[in-house]
This record gives sequence, structure tokens and C-alpha cells, in this order.
Amino acid sequence: MIAVLIFAGLLFAYLLLYRMEIVGIMFFTLTIADINVEIPGIPMKVRALLGIILFIRILFEAKNPKYPPFLGFKPGFLLILFIGYFFLVSWGRDSLTMEISKVLLLTVISAYCAYFFYTRYNDYSIIKISIIISALICFADLAFTYVVIGNFPVVRIIDVYLGGGNEQNVESLRYNHNFYGLICGIGYAVVLNDYLHQKGSFKFEYLLLPVFLLGILMSTSRSAILGLIVVTLVLIYFALKNHDTAKRGYRILSIGGISIFLVITGFFAAQSLLNLDAKFLEEITFRLIEEPIAVLRKNLGYSYNIYDLDALDWRGESAEIAFNVFLDLPPFQQIVGVGYGGYLQNNMGRNNLNPHNGFLLLLIEGGLAGLILYVYMVGGEMWKSILNFRFSSSLLALVFMILYCLGQNEELTSAVTFLFVITMASETYGQQRSSEFEPDTRLIRLAE
Repeated sequence: MIAVLIFAGLLFAYLLLYRMEIVGIMFFTLTIADINVEIPGIPMKVRALLGIILFIRILFEAKNPKYPPFLGFKPGFLLILFIGYFFLVSWGRDSLTMEISKVLLLTVISAYCAYFFYTRYNDYSIIKISIIISALICFADLAFTYVVIGNFPVVRIIDVYLGGGNEQNVESLRYNHNFYGLICGIGYAVVLNDYLHQKGSFKFEYLLLPVFLLGILMSTSRSAILGLIVVTLVLIYFALKNHDTAKRGYRILSIGGISIFLVITGFFAAQSLLNLDAKFLEEITFRLIEEPIAVLRKNLGYSYNIYDLDALDWRGESAEIAFNVFLDLPPFQQIVGVGYGGYLQNNMGRNNLNPHNGFLLLLIEGGLAGLILYVYMVGGEMWKSILNFRFSSSLLALVFMILYCLGQNEELTSAVTFLFVITMASETYGQQRSSEFEPDTRLIRLAE
């Protein structure tokens, strides 16, 4: 055992010194897939330790002279300002815990590392590989939960392995299934966009699309399905309009149609083939079909089955409660917020629930000032990206994240979101530098 640990340590040291991009992929994968494990005898988990080591290593590496330093890079500076703002507000409101401090610090480290690797290779291949691996991991966790566990929440394969294969050891480590649909959806968006536009595509990577599509449906995440529909329709529409990408667009439509047919038929065949729990499959059908229909009928004023209202209904109620909480805050707190994590820490909604709307949570915890800063930083870079590329893959990953956060919470300000923001901004900056960007060309490209 000692020999194995020594060998692993030597291998890691070699990779850190000579193949740093592999260490970067490891760190980004742990971040995107939200994997974190403890190391006996070490006071921090693997992801934090790896991020700090990688960050220190990067500080001694030569930077690309074509790009400014991170603090001289406008989005990087705004990110530091945004995180610093949350630090100060949280500290002033006594909501700054050690856990929150680590989350905010690792967000900065993740963004800095993403900036370094993009500027080092002048493309986002390191992030893309990490996204694909993360999506495959999340798909595997969903498949394992379906076949082995037989009910939600999700149990991760790595937790079962580290727990010695005993399901009871991981009961406290079950996770919300919506997140896995998000990561599969981001993988789907990135692969689809790169395949349609032949930008940085790996050979046969389009074969991953049915896998990621199935992962989204298996997660039963309505937010991820919304992102899937929006991204697919937009990309296919513009692909079919362009002669160069039309052939691939039709191929994707064919693959998509076949995939949907196989997924639907396979879904109903799964109970007998895999001996799945009938109650579990009924719950999946309920989440995907019956509940959304009931909520729609309720909002349209039609009759509906009250027993079909579940998560979609109480999420809306939770958001309404949170908005009323914001309106009742003193004017100063409406401007500066209650601090990161302050809403749930203080049980401000009196229901032990977050608002389940990322922008509303940001408004309460960051105040109007924090929300404006966030929109200026993220929205401004998204607009620049659209003007330059129309649809870059990093932009689509961010769009998927934002759509998902309409029904979720702190993911809007997570390390993963800012990974995509900084990568997208770096891509835009590099494009402007290489082509000495002309306004007329920009407008023509946007109108094509």
C-alpha cells in the first residue's frame, strides 16, 4: 500500500511539472462534476487541495504575452470585485463561515486556472475535455442509481466504492438528481455546437449526443430539459440556414429523432429488462409528464388534479415567498444584500428552503448592487461573445447554466458558472486581438 502511494505521488509530481494540462483536466472535472472526497490525515478535501496546488504551480509558469494578467483582464477584475463584495457583505452580516470562505476562494482559483489554460493553448480544449468527462461521470451515476439503487436521490459510484460497496454507508451522501441533468445538458450543448460548426470537434464525438440526451431525461430535470429544447432549436435553426452546416444539421435531426424513439421505447422496456422498481418508473413519468401538465392547466385556469402538483408548484410558492422577503428588507439591505448563504442560514423564508430561482437568490444575498454587478459582468461578456461568434460553445454552456438556474439556486454564482464566463471572455478577447475587430464585420457576421 505504501508503495502504491509513493508511486501515485511521484506520478502526480511528474504530471504537475511536465503535463500540467492533465492536472488541469482533473481539477476542472472534479469541479464541474462536483466530486469531492476526503483524504485521511489531511485537513482539506481533494478538490480544494488539487486547486491550490495547481494555482501555485501556475504562478511560476510563463504567461501568454498576448493576453493581459488576470487582474488586468476586465472580466477577471470584475470577478475579483464581485467575490470580494460577497466576502465583505457576508462578513458584515455575520454569515461568513469557513465553508463559504472556501467556496468563494475556490471560485476565484477555478476561474484563474481556466483563464491560464485558455490563454496557454488559445482554445478551450482543456475545459471541453473536462465537460465531456464530467457528463459521462454524471450519466454513469444516473445509470447506477437506476439499475442498482432503484430510487432517487442519486448515489454516486465513487461514494459506493469508497464506502466499501455498502449502500448504507452512502445514505447520507445522496444527491439531488437535477444536477446530473444539468451537466449532461452542458455536455450535449458543447458537443452539438462544435460538431455543427466543426470547431475543435473530436472524431466521432457526436455519438455522445444520444448518451447525454438520455442522461438529461433520466435525471427528470425540467430545467435541464428546458435548456435542451432551447439550445437544440436555436442551433438547428441557424445550422439549416447556413449552407456549410446544413448537411450536419439534417444529420443531427436524424440522430435526434432516432435517439428520442430509442429512449422512449427503452424507457418503458427498462422495467422488465432491468427489473426496475415499478414505483420508481411511475415517479419518473409523473415528473416528466403529469406534473408539468397539471401546473400548466392550473395557470391557465382549467381543472387539474391537485395530487399532481408537487415540486413545480412548491418551487413557485418558494420563489414568491422569497420575493416578499426581499420587499420587506430594510432599504440598505435591499441595496447590499444579506450575504452569501444568508437567506438559508437565517431561514428568512420560514420554510427552510432556498427561493429556487438563482437570480432571486442573488438579489436577496447580493442586493441590487450585487445583481447589477453580476449582470454587467456576465451579460456584457455574453453580448460580446454573440457579436463575435454568434454561438460559441462556452457561451452555450453558460446559457444552459442560466436557464437551469431559473428553477435552482446558488449554481448561478458557482465556480462552474464562472469557469464558463472567464473561458467565454478569454475567447472573445483572443478573437478581437487576432482579427483587429472591425464593427462592420461584426454586424455582418451577426446577421448571417
